[in-house]
Amino acid sequence: MHVGIFMHTNYFEDFFVKGLGLSEEEYVSSYHNDFSFDYARLLHTKGIRTTIYNFTRVGDEVRTYRHGIVDCTVKFIPVGRLYKSYCLIPLSHRTPIGKFISQYISTIQKDLAGILRGDGISLIYAQEYASGRFERLASTAKELNIPIIAAYHGAAYINGYCLLRSIRCTRLPF
Repeated sequence: MHVGIFMHTNYFEDFFVKGLGLSEEEYVSSYHNDFSFDYARLLHTKGIRTTIYNFTRVGDEVRTYRHGIVDCTVKFIPVGRLYKSYCLIPLSHRTPIGKFISQYISTIQKDLAGILRGDGISLIYAQEYASGRFERLASTAKELNIPIIAAYHGAAYINGYCLLRSIRCTRLPF
């Protein structure tokens, strides 16, 4: 089994660079202070491979690394032109629906399904379920015919529309 973990932040530089002051090199060589690396470490003890995916505004090519401490792969996927254009709209990230759209658009990548297929991903884990990122990843999972799971990690963006939509979309048949 190979699990693909998708981080919630719209793009790597927004949270890890601006918020935590980490470079991409520091992130892949020594940073391991979040749930994704804990999950990767624990899954590895059960023989399950993990790739942690971050979308990035830097570069035009997908970049792949082996993490320096945790036995997992880290992959940076460039955001598309549509997301870069969306970011030019003033205050586009300030409202709950604007954040939802931003997360959805930042996850649009022309060959995301091909990347996951090439990596051999057999399950997608999304950091937040009531988000545009989850909605977009769910359609990719459907295209690949693989399961997607997600959990609420405490994001402050939760609102009634997103939460009700996610519950309705993920309802179990029993």
